[in-house]
Amino acid sequence: MASSSPTPLPIVPVPHASFISYLTSHPTTHLPELLEPYKQYDAKLREVFAQEPDHPALADPHLNIVPVFAGQEKDIKIRRRDLENESEEEKERYIMGLDEEERREDGSLAVVGGLEEFRTNFSLFGESALADLKWDGVVAAGSSVVSSLLPVPEKYRKSKRVLRQYYHELLAPASDIDLFLYGMSEEEAVKKICEIEKSIKDSILTETTTVRTKNAITIASQYPTRHIQIVLRIYKSVSEILTGFDVDCSCAAYDGKQVWAAPRALTAYMTQCNTVDLTRRSPSYENRLSKYSHRGFEVYWPLLERSRIDPTIFERNFARTVGLARLLVLERLPSKSEREAYMDERRRERGRPPINRSRYFSVQDNIKDKYEDEVAEWVDQEDVSDYRKFPVVANRLPLTNI
Repeated sequence: MASSSPTPLPIVPVPHASFISYLTSHPTTHLPELLEPYKQYDAKLREVFAQEPDHPALADPHLNIVPVFAGQEKDIKIRRRDLENESEEEKERYIMGLDEEERREDGSLAVVGGLEEFRTNFSLFGESALADLKWDGVVAAGSSVVSSLLPVPEKYRKSKRVLRQYYHELLAPASDIDLFLYGMSEEEAVKKICEIEKSIKDSILTETTTVRTKNAITIASQYPTRHIQIVLRIYKSVSEILTGFDVDCSCAAYDGKQVWAAPRALTAYMTQCNTVDLTRRSPSYENRLSKYSHRGFEVYWPLLERSRIDPTIFERNFARTVGLARLLVLERLPSKSEREAYMDERRRERGRPPINRSRYFSVQDNIKDKYEDEVAEWVDQEDVSDYRKFPVVANRLPLTNI
């Protein structure tokens, strides 16, 4: 019986490597319109990664991604919303809208001006913990790369001390660095993890603790050194890693030589906006959208009608609130303390006794308790690909199992 032919991938206007030039050549065309063919390609590719692992197109390790620093990075410019001419109905479709001071000037750079500037930012963001890492088969992806890729306000570029303060106290206080492995066997992956751990221990001055959980290995040290998480999955390529991410702007990876981004990430940087995609929703999707709202990205949902919002969503059990309702709650009451204060006020208005929360336990001075939406891109990721999860033999790596 003959095998079925490979699924054809949608046709895109220009190859992905020319995507930045394509955007530049259409300065007045709405970016979502230019992006649409690439979104269709992206969606079909996710299916192919999951259902046809031997598809010939997957042999290209840079399928569906664009090199950011290949000579055109200064063409990645902000296309600011025209708020003056935007209808009220359209404005209400944006969630977690940016303040005026957070909006970058139209035509200004949407990403940093060069690879060396990115590397400086990334080094300060991670306290040089990855300075000696051998990057073959490894990428950093998600929040750490995005945070280092975005332009830094002028007042925080005066010195490395001020820039470090910006990353650790303002932009991303609780963010980790997530590392992903690709293009290797299980045996090679175990060796690579040991190599990564040794490299990190040799690069930082303080003691480290290595903790093994179900889906990741975390190398933790003292503040301000960030936790470094190695995801226990082996991917085919950088393309597969980024194609699986749900939030547009998060689709960026650094391989030690180049920063790679999906087309939808580049347009998110240019518009400072993530568009809700129901086909990509996962249990932590809304939390990640909220996380990136603190990095300068508002959220757009074209079908939102605020007049139809049920006001009781703000009084529901937050842990059981999902979907658009959860996103709207996070917009209005972003922190646990604000949600509790709102509930207490509502109970007082109704003459009901306050809730006794003394039984709830939290670790004192745990910075992550203050930033509940700091959820990594790989957490709750859908099993849409045949990711190979692999065991790490205990006697090969010093681990604390949880």
